[in-house]
Amino acid sequence: MWRELVPPRPWLLAAGHPTYDASVSYWLNHDLRSGDRMNPRALPVVLLPMVLAACGDRTSPILEELAITANANPSAPLAASVLVRTNEPATVTFRIEGDGAQWDVDPGVDLATEHRIPMLGLRAGTNHQIVVVATDEAGNETASDAIELGTDPLPEDFPRFVLKQSNPERMEPGATLFNLIRWPEEGADNDFGAIVIVDAQGEVVWYYVADHDILDARLLASGNVLYQSGRERGVEIDMLGNVVAQWHATGTPEEMPEGSVGVETETFHHELLEMPSGHLLTVSTEVRDYEEYPSSTFDPEAPTQVASVVGDVIVEFSRDGRVQRELKLLDILDPFRTGTGTGLGGGFWQELYGERVEGTLIDWAHVNAVFFDPATSAFIVSSRVQDAVVKIDAESGELVWILGQHDRWSGAWSEYLLSPQGELEWQNHQHAPMVTPQGTVLMFDNGTNRDGPAEEGAPASEKYSRAVEYEIDEEVMEVRQVWEYRGGADEPFYSFFVSDADWLPVTENVLITAGGLIADTSGVATAAAAGRRSARIMEVTHESPAEKVFELLVEADWDAGGWHVFRAQRIPSLYGGGG
Repeated sequence: MWRELVPPRPWLLAAGHPTYDASVSYWLNHDLRSGDRMNPRALPVVLLPMVLAACGDRTSPILEELAITANANPSAPLAASVLVRTNEPATVTFRIEGDGAQWDVDPGVDLATEHRIPMLGLRAGTNHQIVVVATDEAGNETASDAIELGTDPLPEDFPRFVLKQSNPERMEPGATLFNLIRWPEEGADNDFGAIVIVDAQGEVVWYYVADHDILDARLLASGNVLYQSGRERGVEIDMLGNVVAQWHATGTPEEMPEGSVGVETETFHHELLEMPSGHLLTVSTEVRDYEEYPSSTFDPEAPTQVASVVGDVIVEFSRDGRVQRELKLLDILDPFRTGTGTGLGGGFWQELYGERVEGTLIDWAHVNAVFFDPATSAFIVSSRVQDAVVKIDAESGELVWILGQHDRWSGAWSEYLLSPQGELEWQNHQHAPMVTPQGTVLMFDNGTNRDGPAEEGAPASEKYSRAVEYEIDEEVMEVRQVWEYRGGADEPFYSFFVSDADWLPVTENVLITAGGLIADTSGVATAAAAGRRSARIMEVTHESPAEKVFELLVEADWDAGGWHVFRAQRIPSLYGGGG
């Protein structure tokens, strides 16, 4: 296994020059002069440039140079950099073996004589045997000898990933990407963030760690990852963990890294996505003062108060930071309507705005998601505390409809309410609505205050969350509930915050993220802050009743605290195609 590292030889090819089959791998010693050997997993691995050729078949492409370098960026250790040069245009794929398993990785490159690409799909704590395959336009292949590359185990402070079920033949092809929120007993850890990708067997095949929290994260079609952090920051990285670009809201007091592009808006929160135009979309905020604002959601006789209302703003900006569009929800929805979860003490925004306002701080809408529907050029917006999902025309900024309970919507807003048809249960404190290819609206219904305010409702052990799908007829302003999944009789799930539901295009399955589970030590759901925190990522069939084909638990061994997941995304390839 161990071989001495030798200096590179300057192999050159010329007409009539003999070819070489010199494929050899070396562990990089920490000190070339002393020759001392160290644990290969603790150091980068470098494969020296060399000349290779297929033996016997001169019609196959010749590997003129091959170099594999373990990723120097410790933020993304399950990746390597690969340089391949061939004598004719060829594509490149990898055949990998490790711990008794074999798998292929296709980076999806076009025909070329030189490729500089990342190698993805490695496993943690594994000695890999890697064969690089070059294929020309006619389908002729040349394979290198096996190249050895080792990786470290997962970090000790990572959660436990427990695969409960996997039926790859019925699952959506690809891998699953999700963020990690570390939540010790004392509260969310804002100095840690991670993005993880697992395969169909729940095996971690890529991860990225940061010294700041990571919420919304998604793989772009380009192969880069875009994520939102805190209440002020957006970051794009490549799959080697290198920062490609970053942006920040100029209205927040946080100090931003050098090179970050400022966007003239108050905040970034909950959402960061790439529009078809290449612009980025996020949610920001503004604060407006009202002299006579309700002091109670359910008592119309309660005295009014002076209030500073935090209103959400949909912001579209170009990559150079210029704001292209702003839609202010306080101009679109009723600013005086309070929901079952209205934060009369500021809640989520107290830390940022608490000392900057004089009146009672109100978390009025708490938008937790925006989905852009290109088919109708509209935004589908989720307001958690209003228990409403609304559609807004992207061009005019006009309200199209309101999906949610009809109580306390007054005046001009009443005409936008969708009338329920058939058996329908309204969503409550929902997250992540999206429009499916059929035009229906799918979302995660948390059900947090489904039976009234938390102080008056049932205990958490009697509540339930679900994925739910609605069919909307805009012509007659009607809505029907067409599908739901709330778990089997013996496995209900209640996630009172975060979470996600995604339509999967190939199988028409649904990927469900119950990302905010809290339970006591006996496993019973609880709302206690000191409970054991975890997440479940499930894929179910779009049937009634639905059948589960995949389930992964994200959990800790701690009695209090643990891990949460904001959203998950099924990606077709580690090399892009998301969005």
